[in-house]
Amino acid sequence: MIEVITTAPLLTVQDQGRFGMRHLGVPRCGMMDAPALLRANLLLENDPLAAGLEISAGPVVLQSDRDQHIVLSGADMSAQLLQADMQTVVQNYLPPGFIMRWPAGTRLLLNRPQIPGQRAVLAIAGGIDVAPTLNSRSTDLNNQLGGYQGRALRAGDRLPVGEAANQQFSSGGIRQPAITMSLRAIRGLDYEHFDPQSQNALWQFPWRVQANSNRTGLRLSGPTLRYQGDTLRLSAGVLPGLLQVPGNGQPILLGCDAQTTGGYPVIASVIEVDFHQLAYATPGTLLYFTEVSVAEAQGLHSAGQHELQILRQQIQYRKQAR
Repeated sequence: MIEVITTAPLLTVQDQGRFGMRHLGVPRCGMMDAPALLRANLLLENDPLAAGLEISAGPVVLQSDRDQHIVLSGADMSAQLLQADMQTVVQNYLPPGFIMRWPAGTRLLLNRPQIPGQRAVLAIAGGIDVAPTLNSRSTDLNNQLGGYQGRALRAGDRLPVGEAANQQFSSGGIRQPAITMSLRAIRGLDYEHFDPQSQNALWQFPWRVQANSNRTGLRLSGPTLRYQGDTLRLSAGVLPGLLQVPGNGQPILLGCDAQTTGGYPVIASVIEVDFHQLAYATPGTLLYFTEVSVAEAQGLHSAGQHELQILRQQIQYRKQAR
């Protein structure tokens, strides 16, 4: 069991998300930086769909009742291992991206992201073993389902951990990918209904993330985007990554918890390989959109899948060499 000793806002159980149910009005949810969790799960020889914790603020203090192996990814939380008295340091710094041992009875202190508002991922060998809801362990905060009782974690919560596939880990890690805030995107279905000035502005100007952003959507400010199409439009299906433009001309970039339908016109869609950067887009961050074709987006997706396959092979080779 993992016990939550001290919590912070939006500490949640998340996995890769809830798929195949948007036609029923069920959003995807899942880890904002899903690739970080996937890479950590591969390092720990977990099922790729194993759940971990998404940490959005600190300090967070967790205690385990047995020896665990963990990987921290994403934002650097200046993590430490302490004795239960919180005074004696067992390990002063746990670097992101590496397999680390978490001894039974010690406390894992996640101080705070080095850049406020950025998110971190905690994966544990065996995965967080809460009961799946609609084929996923992800927490849907808006609909209060999944994860642990459909809510953010509180002090005193106890999380079950699955059986680890391996108990003998050697040191290993993965370099953290660079976060550029340059998001490649394809044109949306309504792109041609925006005036030429708005089309050019989308690609040429930076867009600032506003304070009222969350996992459902990032509200952006910048040049006013003017829609010239039919304003009496029906709602349609929407997905994470779509860039909707409401009547004020200031776009909303849909996140993991995005609703399943919407009526605002869609000017563009961020491609899958860049979507994870939204986990680190804090208020005040400047985002830049770069246009790519559908064929380019598909090629980038294939390249990303190839990199994951190489990682799987390297981990399998390491396992066979033990």
